Amino acid sequence: MRILKGLGSLITLVVMLVGVPFALIHLAGNPIPSLQSLQDLFLLPGLAGPLLIESVLPIIGWIAWATFAFGVLSVIPAMIRNVEPPQLPGLSIQQKTGKALIGSIIAMVTVFGAPGAFATETPQIDAGTQISQTTSHTKSSQASVKTAEESKQQLPTVTVKNGDSLWSIAEQRLGDGNRFPEIAKLNYGVKQHDGSSLSKDHYIHSGWKLTLPSDATPSKDVEHKVKDGETFSSIAKDLYQDSDKADDIYNASASIVQFDGRQLGDGAALKAGYRVIAPDAQKASAPVAKEVSKPKPVEKDKPAPAPTKAEAAPEAAPKAETPAPVADSSPDVVIADQAPSSTEESSSGLQLPAPTVWGAAGILAAGVIGLLKVKRGRQERRRKPGERIPAMTSEAHLVESELAAAADPASVDDVDRALHFLASWAMDKGLGLPQLFAVRLSASSIEVYLDQPMGLPMPFVTGHDDQTVWTLNPADLPEFERQTSAPYPGLVSLGRDDNDGHLLIDLEQTRALNVAGDDATAKGVLTALAIELASSRWSEELLVSLVGFAPELPEAFNTGRCRYFNTAEDLIADLEARAQRLAEDLEAEGYESTQDARVAHPHAESWPPEIILLDTLPEKDVAVRLAQVVEKTPRVGIAAITQGHLSGDWALEVNGDGRAVLSPTGIEFAAQVVTEEKYRHILTALGIAEQDPVPAEPVEVPTPEKPAVTAVETERPIKLKDRAKDIAEEEVTVTLPSAPFIRVLGAVTIENPCGNLPASSKGSMATTREIITYLALHPNANTEQYDAALHFNQRVTSNNRNPKISNARKFLGTSPEGEQYLLPYNKEQGYRLHPDVRTDWSIFQELVGSDPFNASTARLKAALDLVRDVPLSSGIRADHNTGEWLEKDMNEMRAAISDVAYELGERALEEQDYELLIQAGVIGIQVSPRSEAHRRHKLIGYAKQFDEASFKRTVEEIYEQISALEEDGPDPETANVIAQYSQVLQRAKAS
Repeated sequence: MRILKGLGSLITLVVMLVGVPFALIHLAGNPIPSLQSLQDLFLLPGLAGPLLIESVLPIIGWIAWATFAFGVLSVIPAMIRNVEPPQLPGLSIQQKTGKALIGSIIAMVTVFGAPGAFATETPQIDAGTQISQTTSHTKSSQASVKTAEESKQQLPTVTVKNGDSLWSIAEQRLGDGNRFPEIAKLNYGVKQHDGSSLSKDHYIHSGWKLTLPSDATPSKDVEHKVKDGETFSSIAKDLYQDSDKADDIYNASASIVQFDGRQLGDGAALKAGYRVIAPDAQKASAPVAKEVSKPKPVEKDKPAPAPTKAEAAPEAAPKAETPAPVADSSPDVVIADQAPSSTEESSSGLQLPAPTVWGAAGILAAGVIGLLKVKRGRQERRRKPGERIPAMTSEAHLVESELAAAADPASVDDVDRALHFLASWAMDKGLGLPQLFAVRLSASSIEVYLDQPMGLPMPFVTGHDDQTVWTLNPADLPEFERQTSAPYPGLVSLGRDDNDGHLLIDLEQTRALNVAGDDATAKGVLTALAIELASSRWSEELLVSLVGFAPELPEAFNTGRCRYFNTAEDLIADLEARAQRLAEDLEAEGYESTQDARVAHPHAESWPPEIILLDTLPEKDVAVRLAQVVEKTPRVGIAAITQGHLSGDWALEVNGDGRAVLSPTGIEFAAQVVTEEKYRHILTALGIAEQDPVPAEPVEVPTPEKPAVTAVETERPIKLKDRAKDIAEEEVTVTLPSAPFIRVLGAVTIENPCGNLPASSKGSMATTREIITYLALHPNANTEQYDAALHFNQRVTSNNRNPKISNARKFLGTSPEGEQYLLPYNKEQGYRLHPDVRTDWSIFQELVGSDPFNASTARLKAALDLVRDVPLSSGIRADHNTGEWLEKDMNEMRAAISDVAYELGERALEEQDYELLIQAGVIGIQVSPRSEAHRRHKLIGYAKQFDEASFKRTVEEIYEQISALEEDGPDPETANVIAQYSQVLQRAKAS
């Protein structure tokens, strides 16, 4: 078929390039009219028709042929080299036609040149290595390892960079560019991250991951999935141990089409979930252990005696073998042909990502960070002018930074959407909810493992005949309407495998999980599971009962889904009654399980599952009763996680170093463990986020050596209600310095530098800005304070501190008098900037003083004119290695700007300056988006201007934020403003 298509294209090309001009010459001859014929056109009648046929139409034909020929010829060199041809204006159709014809001809030629190179054109699904297990809950359950498409799974891969072609990749990795058809054969039809795939035209795009033949040389390039808070500099630091390599990563990644369809080269900002390439980073990465030894078996507690009824019951027939989730070849960081690299090492010598070493996987971390964000939003909403939100302790800041680094909100969104898509599909089709027992979440896909064979809808795909393992690229999910509450609220992550994939199991399906290990580690596993169940997005419709441990957790998390019992005896009677009631309701409604009821029943919230976590096994009789409840048929949605064996075959054996084995699957991975110390720090952070705002401490504003503000009092004082005295109005002038000027009230920028970064420090501008910003905001900081702020939680020596400070000094340069703008370090005075170096924040403080409520209106306006965006919002590093200073300074600036905006709004309201009232409200919301006070100002301003559309939009914003913060409604003052001015607008509209 390909040969016939190629021959057809060749004939077409010959006809168009040779046949058309031959026909034009033969039929029309020379189409250019002579001078005499042009004269005759005007003098003799009847010559217009012959001229049209003999000259005009042939000329048009020659022009059309010339554009086609030029378009075809322009793509031939690029097609031969397998690169994208240049795009010529006005010739896109011709070039596209030429590419199609030339591509077919090249494909035909490669068939003749390599007879076995294109043996098959059928796209192959890379199912990955699978572990097959028998999911029957009998004592004879055994796990066995199967490998699907094993040969392909073990083949090396390459990530395409700018300028790559199949020929160049074959030349670099296979030693011969003529071997490019071998690469093509392995990748035809394999869907890439941008939704496209390799076709016979052999065009490849930056960011694609291609499979290579087995004899390919190892790649030195590293592909990295960006985590929340990372920057190019921090990634370069992790992968190269050199932040100056940031530009190399950017240049190699600029044209990769990211998950949201954008490209870094088109101005897209780096964000979590983006993929970047670090060229030649393999040699800079730490060596990785290729083999993982299986943890030594941990002795289990003796199982509780099975119920008498269960002993007498016949053994259930074993279920069909169901492959269990295992590692694939798509980790966050991939080095071709080798195990993933990392920057941290566990005590056992196994290289693991930082989040795994800490103990929290991305879903747990995202849940806690999301909860902290909601609590902080409520604090901000409660904050009144002149108040401040309590700052985190150093320990709480550390654990929050680590959680933020581990959090993977994009993946949480992907899983949540995928599960809701399945539930909505099942509801539309009148089917039961797919009975999944496990999910594996990797950087590029979601793998679903079913307990029973079932066909799933596109875009889920499977490479297994028994239809128990399905894979989804989250980017392929269509838009759909969610019709159910969380369909799998018992889904919880156990940890990360060695390819950085999240492993999750559905506790409703497994019914029981028996944890074995030393007391501290096993309790850390239970604590991690409890925290995730208490905060996970898809566990909203869930009851979590904690027995014997973490009594503070229900109140600290305050999500309404957790409760605490001292002993199992306090809980068992309630569980038995609930299980019996649910079983009767299921039978009456005709459902086989609570999962089915949640999909089909109109009141899905009536069927929440309950997870019981026990850190010790209860007494024998209580254990028997609890096992009966867990094993009850029909499934009533009650599951237990116990330290020690209670019921069933699902067991998690954990060693002291955190390595775990999940039985009966045999999967080995790094367990999710939260130590007692980390748990206490999480509780502290949550507790601080619940505290009420406190009055702001008095601020001493230093008098600058060279003031930037000049003010002259006017004769008209400012008279304000409820003020003990009038305020003198002023005419204010602000003169910005000609020396280096640091703007922090928005994205951090440094204006008027008098030097340059050394050429060897190219790419380290963000670090230089960070150093200068910190020293400007914290004058006289000593070495310890500097290290704690800029090298938070890192080991620092003068060898990696001093060169960066030296670069900052060279960048700022010297004054006209020859003085360095970054002064030499002095033991008594620490690090200092020259007095001529100012920040917009210091000028803001100079304008407002220590009490913005007594500053002149002109000063308040001038202060707000300095604000460009959220302070310190970008331009410097803001990740888990950033100290407390950044958050504290940002919060103080935001609160101060909010206070000024509120005070200016109140004055504008008294002066009936509604345009200024709205402007002040806009700036206030920019820095304090949860504040209702600023939205009240906007509401009044819009109402006074009779702008009903803007008024309604602002009301909608208020209710949207109330919903996001899970609050009951607007505060009374806001509610009164909405009601009062809604009536004003209605009366105005009626009149």
